[in-house]
Amino acid sequence: MSRTIRQHVLRRKHYGLCLMLPLVAAGLALGIAQEDAPSRLYEVLGWIALAGAITGFVAFHYAGRCPRCTGNLGGHTHYWRLRGWPGLAPAKFCPFCGVSLDAPCQASEGEPR
Repeated sequence: MSRTIRQHVLRRKHYGLCLMLPLVAAGLALGIAQEDAPSRLYEVLGWIALAGAITGFVAFHYAGRCPRCTGNLGGHTHYWRLRGWPGLAPAKFCPFCGVSLDAPCQASEGEPR
């Protein structure tokens, strides 16, 4: 069974979340640990966690591209609207090419993927 464009974009956003959230938690834990015993190692690991969290944030917001037109859906479709959160109108189409987000995730003939 083929995935929909909505599922494709959500999967890309989940990859960003899986990268960002553990690194934010690790950075907070390192910050708390440094309060008790200041160390250069904790500071370096904290900066590495911050860089990884920023990378995850960028992936979360900008990695979801429409497979039909390669338009950046990540920044234009809110995560909770993609998930169908109660009280929010669900995102229904790509703002760049107008294809339904519930259409199969396959590029048209001769169009970029």
